[in-house]
Amino acid sequence: MAQAQANQAQLRTQKQHIISPFDAVVLERKVSIGQYVKQGDALLSIAPPQQKELIANVDERWLPQLSLNQQATVLADAFPQQKFTAHINYIAPAVSDSRGTIEIRLGNSQWPDFLQEGMTVSIELVTTATQQSIVIPTHLLQQSDNQYWVWIAKNDTAQRQNIGVGLRHLDKIQVLDGLDSTSQLIDSKTPLQLNQKVNLQKE
Repeated sequence: MAQAQANQAQLRTQKQHIISPFDAVVLERKVSIGQYVKQGDALLSIAPPQQKELIANVDERWLPQLSLNQQATVLADAFPQQKFTAHINYIAPAVSDSRGTIEIRLGNSQWPDFLQEGMTVSIELVTTATQQSIVIPTHLLQQSDNQYWVWIAKNDTAQRQNIGVGLRHLDKIQVLDGLDSTSQLIDSKTPLQLNQKVNLQKE
């Protein structure tokens, strides 16, 4: 009987031990000592040492432009002068119903030393569409009834031109259709009216 009680005590002790499935670094302790928990509660947040990932939630309309191993340029807000590269190693199998976004994760064989858990970064994906399309300053972009447009000059008058947009990065936005290399964009500090006469100044 004493042996059986000892075995039961040992089993209870074993149930109270948490064994990580891999060598890891503790990122966050989710409960405090003495706190009551139930089966299924998360106790710790862990990550393999020396293994980092960038996680981004991308608008679902950009899904056709995403692919595994796609290259990206990354800029950490805390170190704006030190750009580095990464590549997509995971694309979520489903779009978030509540936010209309899809999660992607980016990896790198050698991350910069300054990159730390929880940092905010800006990611610019490199695609064939990005190379072929036009990129304009975001302050030129207008929107009406879910349609994006810009002011362009035609026959020395201001005209609205509907455009399709793609990736955004800092103060730039990718134009997928609606403009070409000959389009003359109007950057006016004052409000414009349709068919208003304009006098473009060459830089």
